[in-house]
Amino acid sequence: MDIRCFKRPPSRLLADILNREHRRDLPENLHVIDPVARIWRSGQPVSGDSPSLAELGFRSVLNLRCHHSDRALLRGTGIKEYRMNFHVPTPEDMIEALRIVRKAGKPLLIHCWHGSDRTGAVAVGCRVVFNHWSIDEALREFHTPGYGHHPRLYWALPRALRCYDWRKIAAAVLTD
Repeated sequence: MDIRCFKRPPSRLLADILNREHRRDLPENLHVIDPVARIWRSGQPVSGDSPSLAELGFRSVLNLRCHHSDRALLRGTGIKEYRMNFHVPTPEDMIEALRIVRKAGKPLLIHCWHGSDRTGAVAVGCRVVFNHWSIDEALREFHTPGYGHHPRLYWALPRALRCYDWRKIAAAVLTD
C-alpha cells in the first residue's frame, strides 16, 4: 500500500484507540501519526512494553536514539529495529528516515528518548511528504503541548525543518 495517497489523518492519542487494559504496558508519550498507514510515535519503550507492542502487532521500530539500541528489548518479539543517529536531522537524515518509514513493516513505531523532538521531526516529515501538509501545519502539530517539545534543548529543530527543501526530500523518498 502506498502511503502517499492517504488523506490528512486525525491526530489522536493511542489511548482513544486501544482499550484500557493495554495502556499501562505501552511506552510513554505514545501517539498515532497515521492510523491508516499504521505509523506511531512514542518515547523510549522499556522492558515491560515490548510484549504489548508485539501483542498489538507492531512489526518495526525506528529508534532515533544516538547511543541506545532496542536489540535486547525486542529480542524474541519478531519486531525489527531500524536505527538512526542524529540530534537535529540533516535533509539527508530526513530522506533516510522517511525511506525507512515508507518501506518498514507496519505497524511501525518511531521513538527517541522522550518521543517529542527527534521523533517529532520525523513526524513533521511524514506529515509533509506523505500526508501533503504544509510545513506550517506540520510545525503547529510539532509544537502542540501534548507531544512535549523541549524548546530549550532543541531550539534549532523547528528552524531547520522550516528551511528544508521539502520538494527535493519528497522526490528522493517517493522515487526510491
